[in-house]
Amino acid sequence: MWPGKIEPAEVYIRRIRQDEIPKVIRIATETLTENYSIDIFYTIYNSWPDGFIVAEYRNEIVGFIASSRQSVYEARILMFSVVNHLQNRGIGTLLLRRFEEICRYHGIKAIRLEVRISNKNAIIFYEKNGFIIINMVNNYYSNGESAYIMWKMLES
Repeated sequence: MWPGKIEPAEVYIRRIRQDEIPKVIRIATETLTENYSIDIFYTIYNSWPDGFIVAEYRNEIVGFIASSRQSVYEARILMFSVVNHLQNRGIGTLLLRRFEEICRYHGIKAIRLEVRISNKNAIIFYEKNGFIIINMVNNYYSNGESAYIMWKMLES
């Protein structure tokens, strides 16, 4: 059984190793609504390894952020998930904070992401962490659902 409260010191946020990508694919399959090809995970990894990070808790990968570098100054979160039984316990916040540190280190000034308009919990999480909705894209997801584009400027 997993404990109710997780101390930040118990969670290790780090860059993923290529041999761990199948573990992340399993998390994505279990937690994300969209279905992604296996190849896309390797493509993301190969395009910007520093932007593909995992959360490790008790020697298990329990969450991840997969991102791309859109330009010299902009990063885009492509996938972001934490295993269901550990959501709302601070792991997502730790992942996002570490991702922002990585972006600052690389000179990135802004982060962009898309989120389903029906995913109220994610929207609240992102807004609480400084993201704002800047636009909506109709029929963004494979099932026809629309997405909000969210944006955050990073402070130096």
